[in-house]
Amino acid sequence: MSVPLDPSFDPATAALPALAAHIVATHHAFCRSELPALIAALRAAIPQARPEESPELRQLLGGFDNIAGALLQHLMKEETLLFPLITAIDTALRQHTPPPRSTFGSVGNPIRMMVLEHSEAEVLLAKLRQTTHGFQAPAGATPATAALYERVRAFDADMQRHVELEDKFLFPRAIAIEKEAAEREAAEREAAGRATLGQ
Repeated sequence: MSVPLDPSFDPATAALPALAAHIVATHHAFCRSELPALIAALRAAIPQARPEESPELRQLLGGFDNIAGALLQHLMKEETLLFPLITAIDTALRQHTPPPRSTFGSVGNPIRMMVLEHSEAEVLLAKLRQTTHGFQAPAGATPATAALYERVRAFDADMQRHVELEDKFLFPRAIAIEKEAAEREAAEREAAGRATLGQ
């Protein structure tokens, strides 16, 4: 079952740590639990499927098998590296402390990698979407096969929302606050230098 939308949650105004936590608790958690379960369900369905249903089910299984390893690793990189860095930058800005120094350099560097990985996953999903006519079960599909396609559609919809929250909200705002924090730190250093010279 896909994650229900929370109409009260506004990703444009939510604090960045709260937005990152929302993504992890909803979309990452759903992906981490549903993707292996979906692959297992597809694998189990193929022997019981009608002959006309098997080719598409095999395509779906192959596609999701291809996506799974990289996608689950992607979630781990975001949760252990990128999201903590974004939270640290946000905390520094709010507490007027120096922004964190990262081995990545700018937060924009790991963000670019995550966006690239989003694009790669979307290419694979788009191919599956096209070959299955929008993840529609074949005409005359058994109820079990139709329900499986519904799960695939729900996973795809959740992935699109998940990527939208990161690419359109979390990541651009993270880059913006990093710039703001760096500019504030530079201004404070300049002001401190002028005060020292004036003594």
